Amino acid sequence: MDKKQSWPEWVYPEWRVDSGLLSPERWLQGKQECDGAEGLWRVHDGLYDLSLWIHSHPGGAQWLQDTKGTDITEAFESHHLSPLATKILPNFYVRKANAPRNSPFTFKDDGFFRMMKSRVYEKLKHVPPGPSRHSKMLLDSLATSTIVLSVLAALYQSFLLGFVAGMLLTMTTICSHNFFHQRDSWRMYLFNMSLFTVRHWRISHALSHHLYPNTHYDLEISMFEPFLKYIPSSEKSKIWSRLSVIYSPFIYPFITLAEGIKRTLTTQPQPQDLIGFLLPTVTILIGGVSVLQALKMWIFITLVGSFFFGVIGVNVAHHHPDIFHYGDKPNKDRDWGIFSLAATRDRIEVYGSPNLVLLTFGDHCLHHLFPTIDHVHLHSLYPILEQTCKEFGIKFKMMTTLDLLLGQFRQLMRREPNLKEPLCD
Repeated sequence: MDKKQSWPEWVYPEWRVDSGLLSPERWLQGKQECDGAEGLWRVHDGLYDLSLWIHSHPGGAQWLQDTKGTDITEAFESHHLSPLATKILPNFYVRKANAPRNSPFTFKDDGFFRMMKSRVYEKLKHVPPGPSRHSKMLLDSLATSTIVLSVLAALYQSFLLGFVAGMLLTMTTICSHNFFHQRDSWRMYLFNMSLFTVRHWRISHALSHHLYPNTHYDLEISMFEPFLKYIPSSEKSKIWSRLSVIYSPFIYPFITLAEGIKRTLTTQPQPQDLIGFLLPTVTILIGGVSVLQALKMWIFITLVGSFFFGVIGVNVAHHHPDIFHYGDKPNKDRDWGIFSLAATRDRIEVYGSPNLVLLTFGDHCLHHLFPTIDHVHLHSLYPILEQTCKEFGIKFKMMTTLDLLLGQFRQLMRREPNLKEPLCD
């Protein structure tokens, strides 16, 4: 694999080049080996012992349990909007780290991200924390509708009803994604109905993809390799790249099933994994259909749901030749917020619609910058984003859904890096 780096000092992880199955656990192990956290939690150049804080952490214990022994700087900065966490952190200080940070990104007080974060905090400090009433009502409606339609589809052996149930399953999965970014709640586990799990996606999505989008540390890039290669490389086969454009949509229906099988092969099962079998279980108990009929319809619904999840998720915001990917020339300013904007785009058609935002990963740039803010509140932050971009000479760009859809295929074929600094005219 081509190891040409956008940031020469950023260690290229060995788990990207070995032959084993990728998993969130292996990603964390690789981070532990490279981050210089020395078995503790690293924030910037300081080492902290958060062991006694794990079960008091307002967001839930998993965030700290999973990240022990790693550098959590990007996560700490982006997940804590209030300055309270920064005030509390020194209470757990152990000593200065011995090794330099294995990350190219900066968080300067007068830099783009911290400047914007302070303004966003002032804007939202009187907004109640946690999921909004709108988000909860929408998710509850979607989950209930998915279960009801799944039962009816199996009862009448109607693939039309199963198709609708599959689409509703996609919407439930995407909407519940808003919840697992926030503090623990029972609603976040509705995400597991898809055969994905919160415990894995908080690593592969929230800690990997969100913090390092479109880089060699982004598991949502790596998980598709070698079948789909979004990172530009001269080692890409021209023929294989063109073929991947044709067969990529045929991968989408099997994403969730493959994730479930891979998880079974690589990790110990957890109680929350059983939620993935909620639909066939309810269908058998309430619908009174045979196990075979229930499983047949459930598999069909899962394939449909996975297909639409892939169509939306893969084409939503990140893959286009004009969007930064590892190997391209990065911005001279290494501010993490500027990098996140360079690797992300918003869609014009979704702008201003809370329901579309919740159902299609909308307001994506702001969501990457501030993942713990409920999606319903993101639209009100655009004036702050546009003002801050103007002050830092950054061209904030949006694309149409069609631009991103077609651009994703072009990105699969792109072999040469972009040599122009992103977000500049």
